Amino acid sequence: MAEEKLTVVVLAQENDPLLDACLQSLSWAKGGWVVFDSKRKVKVSLPTGWKQLHHQLEDDFAAHRNWVLEQIKTDWVLFVDSDEQVSEELAEKIQEIDFSTTPYQAFAIKRRDHFLGQMLRYGDTAGWQEVRLGRRQAGTWQGAVHERWVIPGPAGSLNGYLEHYPAANLAYFINKLNYYSSLRAHELYVQGKTSHWWQIVAYPVAKFFYLYLIKQGVRDRTVGFVHAVLMSFYSYLVRAKLYVYVKQVNKN
Repeated sequence: MAEEKLTVVVLAQENDPLLDACLQSLSWAKGGWVVFDSKRKVKVSLPTGWKQLHHQLEDDFAAHRNWVLEQIKTDWVLFVDSDEQVSEELAEKIQEIDFSTTPYQAFAIKRRDHFLGQMLRYGDTAGWQEVRLGRRQAGTWQGAVHERWVIPGPAGSLNGYLEHYPAANLAYFINKLNYYSSLRAHELYVQGKTSHWWQIVAYPVAKFFYLYLIKQGVRDRTVGFVHAVLMSFYSYLVRAKLYVYVKQVNKN
């Protein structure tokens, strides 16, 4: 692999408890940036050859990532979040890529979620895969939250996983759901969407049964049940907050 053709980008917060483990899984990468949602320098131990960058998120994850793309000089970029770790198999597959000759514009990467000390095999996150490794100028990130890197053209896939640890504890995870639901509700409002009482009731119920029964979250036992309940609660928050946004605007 031509190391000089790839920059690894880790998006992080100050005092991030999961950042060290993330960086340890990236020790093979010769060039990388940790992008902090901050304007000041952060005291952190970085791998050799890495540096830190600062840019405030301002509640738009796609804009945040697109800003990072504009700063990078290498042809290829790998995006990793601080609550993710690159598995040994995935690291090996990335290092095997010849970026000078590959016919692909991007590579899709699989992710496995670990929730409350257990890996989730079913439910909401089962089969998750998206583009995280791509040519810098081939596409853009889209979506204020749950953003996607949209890159036209042929895409390859890689064995191995991003191991995702979204919940340091239950309170932390609920706080994330509250924050993300506000961003998602506002995004829907900007798109001209509305919310009605029946949606506030029906969407969470349908979401729970879809995740727990159709996507077989029941097979993850108690942790699968807790996760399905929390994700249906997220659906409730999005629709309820969207209803409030629309009502406030109509009131004015």
